[in-house]
Amino acid sequence: DTFELNKDKCRCSKIKTKKKAPTKSKKIKLTKKTIKRIKKKVTAQTKKKRCPKGTRKNKKTGKCEKVVVLKDTTPKELKDLRKTVTKIGKKKNPKKPQSFSPNVNKVIDSLKSISPHLEIGLEECPEDKLYVKTASGKEKCVGLKSKLAQTYMIDNLLSKKPIDCDKIIAPKQKLSNCWFNSFFMVYFISDKGRKFFRYLRLAMITGKLPNGTTVAPKLRMPLLILNKYIESALIGRNASHSLATLMDTNEVIRRVARALGKSNLKKYD
Repeated sequence: DTFELNKDKCRCSKIKTKKKAPTKSKKIKLTKKTIKRIKKKVTAQTKKKRCPKGTRKNKKTGKCEKVVVLKDTTPKELKDLRKTVTKIGKKKNPKKPQSFSPNVNKVIDSLKSISPHLEIGLEECPEDKLYVKTASGKEKCVGLKSKLAQTYMIDNLLSKKPIDCDKIIAPKQKLSNCWFNSFFMVYFISDKGRKFFRYLRLAMITGKLPNGTTVAPKLRMPLLILNKYIESALIGRNASHSLATLMDTNEVIRRVARALGKSNLKKYD
């Protein structure tokens, strides 16, 4: 406490100290101008220096370095191809390229909307005969060389109906016939094989090639049996008692070998 001497009264009296009122903090009203100023200050502080054109900042050193540009060695043909590909890609509905078809298919009859005869895949008849159902509903075995058998086999060959790959039955391997079975599947069962070798199957059925050349009489029956096997493999599980489960391609190999006059048939047995 502080005291002061009063000369008139010869006494010391306390000096009253005025308490200072607490200063009120002024509220800053944020206006659009002040917000813009604050933003400018913040952006000025956070803005990083950009490297000049033709240079790039090195992350390790933090310095701006010149960008090394390699010469374009792409041939002009590839550049033009790239442009055409990008143009095709930009199109909404680009046309799909047509699948290649051999010229020989123009000579033979085109595919037709015919339902295939599934009964010819049955194992009801001997190898040199085909199981058919006539228009009257009669079921019988006819010779592979007969006109009725040929029309049924040609109908199946030219049928547009898609093949169910889950029902195909491939020939079983027996007595090292895997090489022939591979030929069988690739040339006559696969999609491209059926397309490219349709003319060959037609020649097996009719005995004539598209150019008019006739198949040797000795080879007619072996090739007809081969075509019968191909058809039964394609029909597969669609037939109740499928011939495909019993067919042995070694029989075709033996018959072809005999027709060609091969004497060492023991190698095929």
